Amino acid sequence: MKVIRLLLLAGAIAAGAAFAEPYGDRVARCLAEQKVMPDAPDFNQQAERCERILKMDDAKATWQVCMWRAVASMDDRVSPASDIATATADQCGQEYEAMLDASTLSPETRYRLYSERMKATKELAVKLVLMQRAEANRRQQATPAPKPKE
Repeated sequence: MKVIRLLLLAGAIAAGAAFAEPYGDRVARCLAEQKVMPDAPDFNQQAERCERILKMDDAKATWQVCMWRAVASMDDRVSPASDIATATADQCGQEYEAMLDASTLSPETRYRLYSERMKATKELAVKLVLMQRAEANRRQQATPAPKPKE
């Protein structure tokens, strides 16, 4: 659970940082990480590859942020996590489809992932509900109880 929380938190932080950094700088950083030199014969193909990767990363981050917000707005902290997940599973359908459209997957894989959208979305939503509740409990326990008035 802690690993999942850390991965989602890291993804959210990376998404926030990625959106804050200019797109051209992100492409340049991707090319530098791939060690592609400007005079390389395949520079344009590598730049297009980096653009596709960034587009996919952005679409995935947008879907995850949408799910995080949907869960936060629907969770009453009383209903079972699976009920909250079911209620929010369809709220970010457009973002999920945009993520698949941005991918470079084969048509067969894309179709399979699209047909499993509700399952994948519900699994993520359950994890987000549990993570948000755990974080709320930690914050509540860390806050000292008010002292009784004398």
